[in-house]
Amino acid sequence: MKISTRILVALVLSLILLGGCIIGISYSNTHENTEKFISEYKKNSYLFYEKELKHIVEVVNSTLYAMYHDLKVKGLSDEEIQKVLIEKLDAMKFDDPSGYVIVNSFDGTALLMPSNKSLHGKNLLQIKDSNGNFFLQQMIELAKKGGVVVKYDFPKVKDGPPAKKFAYTMGFAPYSWVISVGVFVDSVEEEVKKLKRILQMMWLLNFALFY
Repeated sequence: MKISTRILVALVLSLILLGGCIIGISYSNTHENTEKFISEYKKNSYLFYEKELKHIVEVVNSTLYAMYHDLKVKGLSDEEIQKVLIEKLDAMKFDDPSGYVIVNSFDGTALLMPSNKSLHGKNLLQIKDSNGNFFLQQMIELAKKGGVVVKYDFPKVKDGPPAKKFAYTMGFAPYSWVISVGVFVDSVEEEVKKLKRILQMMWLLNFALFY
């Protein structure tokens, strides 16, 4: 299960379309059309992340339900089942190092935090992002109503600058858990900057050739 690989495939397809659109933009030779295209490209890039995260969490949640029912039939206690499920989630690896499964209880207690296991058992309900948003509280409340994408800013490394992160979160009813998978999406902004430079160079080239 690879987040960045699935997203990369989707973005490659969009870049094929991008090539055709760039040709069109180079002939239209207008700043307005260029800005519209960049805005649409940025929106679609973020949408790819949202769709892929949604798909992954739905698969993870379905796997948990299947395991839960199977272990119940085998007669394991809830404590034993929870241990098995957490171990299964902890073992899930993604090729994108910023992507992993996080589990919190509905009261905000951290049950699985692969990036910082010292937080296990601690209540993180008051944790905030760099903008002061209580994103875990938001995740919990929205997860109770169904799956949803939560967007927030968070450092990639301790004491590092905040970066944009998307997480898809969904409730696991049997144990009142919130299952989340998130990835940093700041690479989109970098790609947009590169795209702007390319389009600006093409605009200037067209201007020099035809005017």
